Amino acid sequence: MQDVPQERSGADGPPSGKAVSTVRFAGLVFDLDACTLTRQSGESIPLTRGEFRLLRLFVSRPGRVLNRDALLDASANRRFEPFDRSVDALIGRLRRKIEADPKEPRLIVTVPGEGYRFDGLAPALRGEPADGAEVPAEPPAADLAPETALAAEPPQPGTAPPPPSAAPARAPMTSRRWPAAAAALVVLLFVIGGYAWRSDLAPRLMGTATEDKFATAPRLSIVVLPFENAGGDKEQDYFADGITDDLTTDLSHLADAFVIARGTAFAYKGKTVDPKEIGRELGVRYLMEGSVRRLGEKVEINAQLVSAETGAQVWADRFEGERGKLGELQVDVVGRLANSLGVALVKAEALRSTRERPGNPDAADLAMQAQVKRDLPDSEATINEALRLSERALALDPQNVRALTVLAGALLDRVTDNMWSDNPASDIARAEKAIDAALALQPENSSVHYMKAYLYQAKQQWGPMITEGETAIALDPNNARGYEAASVGKFFLGHAEDGLAGLETALRLSPRDPHLPWLQFWMCGFQKDLAHYEQAIPWCEKAVAGLPHVYIPLAFLAAADALAGHDREAKEAAAQLLKVNPSFTVQSWASVHWSDDPTFNARYQRFIEGLRQAGLPEGEKKD
Repeated sequence: MQDVPQERSGADGPPSGKAVSTVRFAGLVFDLDACTLTRQSGESIPLTRGEFRLLRLFVSRPGRVLNRDALLDASANRRFEPFDRSVDALIGRLRRKIEADPKEPRLIVTVPGEGYRFDGLAPALRGEPADGAEVPAEPPAADLAPETALAAEPPQPGTAPPPPSAAPARAPMTSRRWPAAAAALVVLLFVIGGYAWRSDLAPRLMGTATEDKFATAPRLSIVVLPFENAGGDKEQDYFADGITDDLTTDLSHLADAFVIARGTAFAYKGKTVDPKEIGRELGVRYLMEGSVRRLGEKVEINAQLVSAETGAQVWADRFEGERGKLGELQVDVVGRLANSLGVALVKAEALRSTRERPGNPDAADLAMQAQVKRDLPDSEATINEALRLSERALALDPQNVRALTVLAGALLDRVTDNMWSDNPASDIARAEKAIDAALALQPENSSVHYMKAYLYQAKQQWGPMITEGETAIALDPNNARGYEAASVGKFFLGHAEDGLAGLETALRLSPRDPHLPWLQFWMCGFQKDLAHYEQAIPWCEKAVAGLPHVYIPLAFLAAADALAGHDREAKEAAAQLLKVNPSFTVQSWASVHWSDDPTFNARYQRFIEGLRQAGLPEGEKKD
């Protein structure tokens, strides 16, 4: 008979049921001894350590609500403190692996205001176990303290086995009363602690301990403070709070980010705060703060990133939108902020590490410095510097996902941007190895899936490029480059008209991205392919301004001007192109086979004719 793992009735008591290794639910087989999760078909579902521990806790307590404190303790061995959003992010990742529809979860259910409940062993969801075995009824509903959350684990080597079943010795009356007294004391301490926190006594009572929190704060740690309703219009309160909530959630997608949870952040609502004090209290290096103001039928949103170390403003942005479209505006604002903040945080931390540890950077420092270099306008020097820094980071820590991703991106940049690579096949192979290593470490990292899409671009495999781009979007709906990748794949398959919406989304999500010139370049290319030459030209000019060392946007500009009948401008663009790449010829591009799609190839021949009309040298025809 198949048994659900049973709980202990107390920290030192004997097991209340038979511990077993395999649990079946909803067509899945969860093996606690082998630490595996598979479908009944035999397909393996990879789990990270945190996901495994979280699922083990859920199946040992079916049908019971578990709050975030217990879940964080079980999955990360971290006790009650101002939390980050790791539990919610972990739940989201686990749902995507086990739920039929992660947007409408039936196995791991959210209980508003309380936590999460595992319903996978409910009769309607448990499924039929193998060999006709019955799934037993759920274990006794005795509430367990958080420290017993992992009691279903097998005993550690060297520990004494539990005693055989026997009538327990009669405990002294004082020992039976102690649990109730201890529980009452815990409740009292929480009440006192909550009052102290709300009344601003906590920082004074904590004394020097708050200093230690900032000293050990994670590099990319941040709290999103409640946005202020600056106009006094009560109708805007929900909008300001919604931005705070969504931004807190979306920032949890950033690699290596430590984001303080909403509940702790809202304790500061309506209060005048000192960034340095908050940094000491919460153990964060950065604060995100902002305001919402109604101006007639317009709504204005201001946002700032502040250093908790110095109190100085690191970054700021401003948005405007229509009051009647608050829902759309909220989505746009949160997406733009999340993208911009990801860049700003990494840049700020890279500069800080250069200032504080110029002679002794660690792998994380070097990886962030490499990313900042790769984010600079493309040139052979900046790409090579990004490569050098990422290689140094990996020499110190071969499993640094950021360094693996930057290394792959820089190698692919050498191949695709300006053909700076001496050995494209070797660079592509190295990039693929780095991407595969990063995906093995973090299979649900949206940025790494985008990089896999970029790899397929370099290999001219357009279908897989679309798939990886769409995967990146599914994992992080704010990943602007995921939208770009999916759209570019469609471009080379002759569906430029279908890719335009994705590019527009990418531009809306990340209008100040260092990668922006490439988004502008692709908009130029899409409009050119669709014979919208007058619309293509401004995008081409923007791309040329942002990529002064790259000749490809100049080729697109020259062709677009020529096909639009702007002969003088076309010849000027052609002359500028030959300064950047003196060896360029029409045949060097006419001979390249990009795609088997007839629609794309017909449009491509029109582009080649535009290059000829611009006056670029023909060159020798290649076989």
